[in-house]
Amino acid sequence: MNPIDQSAPSAPPIRPAGAADAAWISDFLRERWGAIVVAVHAEVIDAAALPALIAEPQRGLATYRRIGGDSELVTLDAVPAGIGTGTALLEALARRLRAEGCGRLWLTMTNGNLSALRFYLRRGFRLNRVRPGAVDAARKLKPSIPLVGEHGVPIHDELDLCCVLDPGISDVLASPPWSEPRSDWLVAARQGYAEELRFTAPIRSAAVVKAFATVPRERFLGPGP
Repeated sequence: MNPIDQSAPSAPPIRPAGAADAAWISDFLRERWGAIVVAVHAEVIDAAALPALIAEPQRGLATYRRIGGDSELVTLDAVPAGIGTGTALLEALARRLRAEGCGRLWLTMTNGNLSALRFYLRRGFRLNRVRPGAVDAARKLKPSIPLVGEHGVPIHDELDLCCVLDPGISDVLASPPWSEPRSDWLVAARQGYAEELRFTAPIRSAAVVKAFATVPRERFLGPGP
């Protein structure tokens, strides 16, 4: 049995997110990630707009997306950590994706998140590849990405992990499904900068944030959008 299939004895109820959860999801992502967007593998992803699973009572959130026959886990957060909520979300997502015929579940993390690396490796994920310097490049899209991770480890690199969901698939050396760059990354990056204004300014008006997201900042602010 794949470790991802093993349920925690006291797992919290897990349900799909609905329209009524939109405000909470955005607030939760801003609290945990500093913005609703995630800069990863040369792409800026609006995590608040993705399908999601929620651990009740609003104890955790997993956002994900389907890419072809595979899926990507974009964010996984549990509050508080260490009581089985993250595991329950991961197991529920794996069951859901497997029922939909998804072959693999992918994720990308930084080299500075050592506890998360241990968490995923113990739950059936395997290291697929390392991209040296990828986080340094991502900071041009999202400057708020930390410079130092756990235990004082400098954050520079991205790690791709893969968990095979389909028993008929044995090739864990496949290329990640996001290998082809997306054309809308610049628009998403501008949105990411605008979202960060909520914390650095701070600005609370959604209309002002939306207006800032249309400004071509890359023309006069140097590297990055």
